[in-house]
Amino acid sequence: MADFALCSVVNDRFVAGYITMIHTFRRSNSDLNPSLYVIAEKGESFLSGDKRALIEDACGPVTFLDADPDVYAAVYAGAHSRFGTPPRLMAAFYIFEAFYRPKERYVLCLDSDIMVTGSFQEILSCPARFAAVRARSARDGAPEEYVNTGVMWLDIERLGGLGHPERLMEQIGSLLPVRGTGLADQAIINIIWPNQTMFYLPQNFNFTKRSLMFELTSHDPEAAAAFSTHELVGTPERMRAIVAEQDVRALHFVGEKPWDMKTSAREVAFGAIDELWWNAIYEIGNNAVTELALDLALLRRESSLVA
Repeated sequence: MADFALCSVVNDRFVAGYITMIHTFRRSNSDLNPSLYVIAEKGESFLSGDKRALIEDACGPVTFLDADPDVYAAVYAGAHSRFGTPPRLMAAFYIFEAFYRPKERYVLCLDSDIMVTGSFQEILSCPARFAAVRARSARDGAPEEYVNTGVMWLDIERLGGLGHPERLMEQIGSLLPVRGTGLADQAIINIIWPNQTMFYLPQNFNFTKRSLMFELTSHDPEAAAAFSTHELVGTPERMRAIVAEQDVRALHFVGEKPWDMKTSAREVAFGAIDELWWNAIYEIGNNAVTELALDLALLRRESSLVA
């Protein structure tokens, strides 16, 4: 097929995550060479110049797509008045830049908190103009009535303007978000492409850390007991084995990130899964990237103590 683009929204806090995602994508997909697009915001406050330089140093040629907040002002205002979207989530809408700005026809969108663990070759033959993975319940693994937008496949040519920021509120009309889809981009995407019309990618292309935990605890009573009391569950070796057993292609670190100092007691249980990410970032061998992640963890710890 034709060349494709790989797009992600990245701010200063997610730079280490993005670089790790690109590193693991290339490690598992040496036969693929997508054009890299980083979606940010105009100005230095969202993604600073030194972080842009670090991304280019670690990842090679990257095209930065700077979203204009003024273009998204109407989107945010509409979402805020109808959904109650808080200001901190405004930047989440910038992923819609990927729906029309790359020069490539095909676009793979990956969140910057994803670690790629397998081949994406299969996605390249996806026949849909839009496809994503159906979300799963963290409680029992049951399929939800919506998609998780951490991994999306787009055929821009066939989208026909769907997802363009200047037309988003018109496209969703008077419809309200599906319960559980949040208050930002995922809510809107699940309105535009409702469950009944969705082309689903296999779950292993967006396997969340919660799904990984469910696979362990549903078969291991001792692990389930530890999880229920917010204790550390499993080992990195056991988690890596489950990733292999489930043929996971992308492990999605939803919730608190591996580089976050845990502020929620229940997040402590995921420490062994977080270790998989830390092993990947050490594997990169770029001291500046590793130090950035360590500094973020320290900064998050200090801010939580102040709070």
